[in-house]
Amino acid sequence: MVHSFKGISGNIGATNVFDLCVEIEKALKSKQIEKAYPLVKRLSEDMRQLIVSIKNYLEKVETQDNAENAQMPGKQKMDRDALQSLYQELAVCLENNDMNAIELINQIKENVDDKEFKKVMEIEYFIHDFDFLSASELLKRIS
Repeated sequence: MVHSFKGISGNIGATNVFDLCVEIEKALKSKQIEKAYPLVKRLSEDMRQLIVSIKNYLEKVETQDNAENAQMPGKQKMDRDALQSLYQELAVCLENNDMNAIELINQIKENVDDKEFKKVMEIEYFIHDFDFLSASELLKRIS
């Protein structure tokens, strides 16, 4: 289970949790159970903090989304030049392995037709999987 926590925390950038998992794993592999106990207690505390942080973040995003939707009931799609500008910003984010690409993808999804939407969703999948190279290659093909 520690190995799974280590992988997940590494994927989401929770470095404190990741580092603790590495230490716990080492202690358990070397059969130093007494060394693992205080680390597990710290891990439990850090996991609680992480969960609270994630919940707060999700609530903030949901509140922002609701506010944006309430303010723009008949929202018009942006013109092609503005959309192309978003694609260019996205390309820079992907080159820099920048997770701000998610925000750009969300803006792009709101402004493309159904055919293009499917391809944008593929790019989003690669970004969520931290596969910026594949996302960048697909972006070059569709923009």
